[in-house]
Amino acid sequence: MDLSKISSKDLEYIKANKLDKVSTAGLQAFVEATGGSNAPQASVVAPVEYSPMAEAARSAAGGATFQFADELEAALRTGSISSAEYTKLRDQLRGQQGQFKQDYPKTAIGTELAGGLAMPVGAALKPVTRGAGLVGDVALGTGMGALTGAGMAKEQADIPGQAVVGGLFGGGVTAGLSGAGRLLAPNIRPEAGAREQQYEKFNTAAYNKVLRNLNPTLKVPDNAVGRDAYRFVEDAIGAQYQAVVPKLRIEYSPRVDQAFEAVKNRYAKGKLPPSLQKEFAGYVDALKSDFSANQVLPGTRAQAIKQDLGEMANSYSTAQGSERLLANAYRDLQGLYMNLMKNQNPKYAKDLNKADTAFKDFVRVQTAMAKTRGEEGIFTPAQLEAAVRQTDRSARKGAFARGAAPMQKLSGTATSVLGSKVPDSGTAARGMTGALLTGGATYVDPMMGALTGLATLPYYKYGEKAMFAPRNETFAEAVQRARSASPFAVPGLLGLTQ
Repeated sequence: MDLSKISSKDLEYIKANKLDKVSTAGLQAFVEATGGSNAPQASVVAPVEYSPMAEAARSAAGGATFQFADELEAALRTGSISSAEYTKLRDQLRGQQGQFKQDYPKTAIGTELAGGLAMPVGAALKPVTRGAGLVGDVALGTGMGALTGAGMAKEQADIPGQAVVGGLFGGGVTAGLSGAGRLLAPNIRPEAGAREQQYEKFNTAAYNKVLRNLNPTLKVPDNAVGRDAYRFVEDAIGAQYQAVVPKLRIEYSPRVDQAFEAVKNRYAKGKLPPSLQKEFAGYVDALKSDFSANQVLPGTRAQAIKQDLGEMANSYSTAQGSERLLANAYRDLQGLYMNLMKNQNPKYAKDLNKADTAFKDFVRVQTAMAKTRGEEGIFTPAQLEAAVRQTDRSARKGAFARGAAPMQKLSGTATSVLGSKVPDSGTAARGMTGALLTGGATYVDPMMGALTGLATLPYYKYGEKAMFAPRNETFAEAVQRARSASPFAVPGLLGLTQ
């Protein structure tokens, strides 16, 4: 038996006993190969007769009517929706359309998509979701998919199940197409983009103010924003400390011992409850013992003690009740250390003071950065102003009340001019919604998992630079138009899955 004239696809259909999917040429070749007659036989071999032009029109009508075109035509031509004549004509139309799709697949694809994109109901519904973003697109795509699924049902009993499948297909496809369009050409509102740029400049100004403590000419590089700028400043302060601290040394002397005792006694005269007096005195005595045993503290060791004292002070500053009083005691002890370091190292006192002053300002920026969200790391003037107030250690926030706290002038002025919130450009919300929706659809189509990764790509540094770089206006407009049309492609795409 010579099967060489039959295509591999037709052979697969024949082996699976899916003769309705075998092409006309394949059926004829199969009959010849098996020794049968080539004369038309309606049961198997004879292809359904049809007019290609008429079926192309019916294909477009299917895309435009959610695949209800066969039912509508049969109803109009027979004047019934349930008679035997209606059912016979409907099934005949379905057979003709199925044969057309097999013989002219490319034409069928084009006409169904064209019908879906040109449907009058699409033009009527589009204003309803305009401005609703990705969620609106997905909702429209889901609705169109559900209607199309219902139209594809062979019998009325199949409509609910087909509608659910079609809705899931339409929502997933629209999320993928619309989300991809937003990544290729994000639609950022001009006013939001301008405000974001202003905040980036404000962040740069704050960082440069910190750096001026180290060197009046030192500035953040032009291409460093967000967390990159933060790391640049952090590294610069660290380098300043690294350059000066190893050169420092503090010698233990009777005068140093007296200074320690003075601090300890200051908080032993009613300023602390007895239990806390004992705790603080024990800390000071342990420090004195360690110091006197070595006689000389190298700069790195002295710097570590100073930092430990600062951490103790900060931790007690947020404690409850009388324990908060210990914050002032540890802060005074830290101040003693700082004075010892500077007084005994006059040659390096200026450089050490630069590092300490820069770090004091940088703490405000650190606190503001902790309030940001997302990968960008851009804080608002209000977040910096809140950080300035939070880190004010003066009694009853007196320095902040007077407007004299570190970084307060910059943060206060910027808050008055720029406002307190970064306006949403729409890209983050749409991207995260896209990730949620496409991720939720992975149980329908594994490809949606890949779209989830694509949707989250912009929220990583290099992805953001690649995806949100300026676009050619013509390209961006074309992508936006294609994205807006994506829900209307669902009926055509779903029809092709028959």
